[in-house]
Amino acid sequence: MSPIVIQCCVCLRVRKGDAWLVVDKPYQVMRDASHTYCPRCMKVWFDLPEKLSRRVSHRR
Repeated sequence: MSPIVIQCCVCLRVRKGDAWLVVDKPYQVMRDASHTYCPRCMKVWFDLPEKLSRRVSHRR
């Protein structure tokens, strides 16, 4: 069984540990990855502090 992949809905960065990385080939939407917002997109789109964005992301 492959590990769960967490991908940002907006910029398609992939989470690895605490880091968000840009990948060459995005995962297929809604099939191979679990989706949330990375801290950068959360701040830009919703103007929320990074600390809060982590809590919101973990709930999804």
